[in-house]
Amino acid sequence: MVPTGSASPDIVAEVLLVSFYAILIRFVRVVGRSWRDRETRGLVYLVVVLLLVGTLFYRQTEGWSTLDSLYFSVTTLTTVWVW
Repeated sequence: MVPTGSASPDIVAEVLLVSFYAILIRFVRVVGRSWRDRETRGLVYLVVVLLLVGTLFYRQTEGWSTLDSLYFSVTTLTTVWVW
């Protein structure tokens, strides 16, 4: 929630920055706890390998830049529906 009203822009910026850091710290803790789980690590490795292979494939086949190839690999991976 963004503070509104008579608060100065500096105070609003500080509140947003503190909120961002609090969320970032919580995210890092959750990732750290999840990383201890063997299945989660395997899933992360699988996603990284798929993104790497997809990026290399699009780069070689389509002749796109690495960034364009990575973008299209992420888009493809996140829109595939598996039953």
